Amino acid sequence: VLEQYLVVIDPEGSGWSNVSLPVVKMLVRETNLYYPDRLQEILVLGVNSTIQMIWRMASPLVHPRTRKKVSLVANKDISATLLRHVDQQLLPTNWGGEASRFPTPAEAGGLSD
Repeated sequence: VLEQYLVVIDPEGSGWSNVSLPVVKMLVRETNLYYPDRLQEILVLGVNSTIQMIWRMASPLVHPRTRKKVSLVANKDISATLLRHVDQQLLPTNWGGEASRFPTPAEAGGLSD
């Protein structure tokens, strides 16, 4: 059985100063090279026009098979979308679940937070 993973990207609070195209290119290249069949889906939450523009620029760099797995999720659809993948008891409250929310980057002291 092939294990697959779900990537959830919540860009809330981010802006152009948080976007590094070299890092995005590296992540895409490494994922396509080493894990092409492991990715189940990528959910980008709370998309707005900026995120849509970034995706339009980045999507040609993504393998077509991977590109089909990317879902841009509007704010109004976040809870319903995530509840299809995560039990409500494990989903943070800010996404419609019952679990404690994840700290924002400003609140977190490091990756373990």
